[in-house]
Amino acid sequence: MENSISTSVFWSNSHHWRLLFILGILTALCGVWFFMQPRVAFMLLAFFFGLSLLIRGFILLMLASVNRIDKPAGWRGSVVSGIFGVVIGIFLMVDLDFTKSALPFVFAFVLLFQAIINVSFAVRMYRIFKLWWAYLLNGILLLIFSLVFFFYPFTSMVALVFVSGVMMIYWGISMIFMSLNLRPHKSKTLS
Repeated sequence: MENSISTSVFWSNSHHWRLLFILGILTALCGVWFFMQPRVAFMLLAFFFGLSLLIRGFILLMLASVNRIDKPAGWRGSVVSGIFGVVIGIFLMVDLDFTKSALPFVFAFVLLFQAIINVSFAVRMYRIFKLWWAYLLNGILLLIFSLVFFFYPFTSMVALVFVSGVMMIYWGISMIFMSLNLRPHKSKTLS
């Protein structure tokens, strides 16, 4: 709560609402550009997917190295998932030609791998964590999405580019309206 209040105070009191306005316009324009250049947008999504896997893998490996002495539940899964993320992330970022043809199946495999980890974590933790069912539900949804990517690779990639474009346009418009609401208003003083 305090974080959202301090963010709001930052934007409104520092006159940086213009930066948010410009960022909103640029984000919306990027979303429109996704519709105009779907192949290039697909390659950008592929690159950033590889980058996100790489970063996620490094974070999981760092967390696993910090917890290597205690080895809490899920420690081995974090190590395997971290190594997997780093290797696949580097490979996707380096070989974009392969990425272009194989990305739907890589998405499917990554989603399937994460689904298995989430379901196994939920099964092991159902007596310990109150929200174990959220991991189970997440795992089941990831499994469904992975099957869609396996059986309909081209359709799912077109949908991914389309959904990304729509999301960027929506976020851009939201940032524009937020910036307009946060700009300082001149107060009318009565003389």
